[in-house]
Amino acid sequence: MVEQVGIFIVEDEALIAADIAVMLRGLGYRVAGTAVSGNEALAKIGQTMPDLVLMDIVLSDGLDGIEVAEQLKARYDLPVVFLTAYADALSLQHAKITSPYGYVLKPFTERDLQIAIDIALYRHHTDRQMRAQMRQLERVRAAFDQMNDALIMAAADGTVLYVNKAFETMIGLSTDEVVGSNIHTDPRLQSEPALHRTIWETVISGKSWSGSFTATTKDNQPIEIEATITPVFAPDGVIDSFIGISRDVTHERALERQLRQAQKLEAVGTLASGIAHDFNNILTAIIGYTELASIEAPAGSKQATNLANVLKAADRARNLVRQILTFSRRGEQTFQPVHLAALVKETLKLLRAAIPTTIEIKTAFSAMRDSVLGDPTQLHQMLMNLCINAADAMAGKPGTLTVELAEKPELGADHAAALGLQQQEYVMLSVADTGCGIPEEILDRIFDPFFTTKEEGKGTGLGLSVVHGIVKNHNGAITVDSISGKGTRFTVYLPLFAEQEAQVQAAPVELRGGSGRVLLVDDEQAIVDVGRQLLTQLGYTVTGLTDPYQALELFRSNPTSFDVIITDYTMPRLAGDALIREIRTLRQDVPIVLCTGYSDRISHDDARAMGAQELAFKPLSQATYAEVVSKVMGKK
Repeated sequence: MVEQVGIFIVEDEALIAADIAVMLRGLGYRVAGTAVSGNEALAKIGQTMPDLVLMDIVLSDGLDGIEVAEQLKARYDLPVVFLTAYADALSLQHAKITSPYGYVLKPFTERDLQIAIDIALYRHHTDRQMRAQMRQLERVRAAFDQMNDALIMAAADGTVLYVNKAFETMIGLSTDEVVGSNIHTDPRLQSEPALHRTIWETVISGKSWSGSFTATTKDNQPIEIEATITPVFAPDGVIDSFIGISRDVTHERALERQLRQAQKLEAVGTLASGIAHDFNNILTAIIGYTELASIEAPAGSKQATNLANVLKAADRARNLVRQILTFSRRGEQTFQPVHLAALVKETLKLLRAAIPTTIEIKTAFSAMRDSVLGDPTQLHQMLMNLCINAADAMAGKPGTLTVELAEKPELGADHAAALGLQQQEYVMLSVADTGCGIPEEILDRIFDPFFTTKEEGKGTGLGLSVVHGIVKNHNGAITVDSISGKGTRFTVYLPLFAEQEAQVQAAPVELRGGSGRVLLVDDEQAIVDVGRQLLTQLGYTVTGLTDPYQALELFRSNPTSFDVIITDYTMPRLAGDALIREIRTLRQDVPIVLCTGYSDRISHDDARAMGAQELAFKPLSQATYAEVVSKVMGKK
């Protein structure tokens, strides 16, 4: 049985430490212990001896995380990954003295944490190996062949004297193919020419060179190498030979790029939240004023038609914002009935701007039933990855991208077994291109993580592995058919969801008017103006204010003068939750509706905990106002 990796948590916030512990256990690690202070950490870690320490930089007992990490390094040589809520240059520069194995910026996801841990454990493991192998190299040359890192020894003139087994494995060249050749004339043993000259000038001056470069294996596959090349001196002080020790860090660098990509997505999510809040405020005004104009437009007139089209466009904008937020949102997947035809159409609309105009996009939908139970975000990502790969395969040349959707009757036993599926009905989604095709010799590797045929900097090798993971996560299967030079077709099988369950449609909203006194508070003047008019149309008497302090003073002067309060959540000087708390000190029974432009910041449960009866998401329409006011006033 493989022993679990033990991880010790040093975090002075108990709730954060508990959350991290839950994450670690969920990822399959063993929590070796926790500590809330530096002194407690030093006392416990010596007893538990974990494999890795997650260390908060800011601690509360006088010893900060950096000082604790220094002591742990000196005593136990344990790998430390710093946790920090901010990463200013001075703190990071100070932290470097402990040679940490990584940083994780709060807040972080399980994926961020696992990537940082994997990189740290891998680096710590290889660093220890490197040091051990170097010590053994100093003791006896006979141990060279036992090293896991590649080693090459060359004479002073560059003639190769020896390579170890690791070198043979890494490059794919046997000892007989390398020994006797010269590093200055054999292109198989050289880096880029300018770098080769720099390395040579450094080592012949008597100094060691350390760095990274890209090499090519015998089968012409590029690999990233981290190497140290050192001159060996004879007793008389003359350089006798050179020793180069290197390791293949292709996988490690790919993990680092993946971590950077994850951090970029975090930034996109943060940016999207700000955009969503402001844009939904703008849409509230657009939708509201358009609805007001529609009420006055003669039925069947061109004006009424034009206004209806404005509302349709605004609704598409609202859905687009939701889609952007869904794609960038962190959190658990949510499975729900998804109509694939609608998802495909929306995805292709987004892709059209990103795909060269030389590529024609075709669709063929023959499925009468296209509902699957899945996570819309993951399915969107799966289709995006397949389509982008297809476009890349056509390399900007004229071609056709075809997306098809068809029903597949219950699979036969042999077919289902071959695909690893159950015998049931499926929806088939296929993405085909007329591009370069995939060589037969690599077809069985295309779903491997980090495998890519793209040149350096143009792909991480994660696209198809992510697609494969998403399909498996939805109890489906994916197949590929390709002819080199003619094109490729990926076919995805997803279980068909029962139609009667999938056909869940929202009931039409009835505009319920009423009577009562409404206090409407929002820092956007346009939202107050349009909300006042929409609510007045519904029969309510409305007082609209943009200053929450002014609204509070008005309510404080006569707490019984309003039947309903509608307030925005994000406002300057006095936020919606604070306004609600003040109102509740004056009157407990007044119904309150809290509004927000970004649904990830607050939930219905959060709103109720703040003292509001209902939560309304912007952009707000007349139907939304009618529904929420009617509901909180007890007219359900």
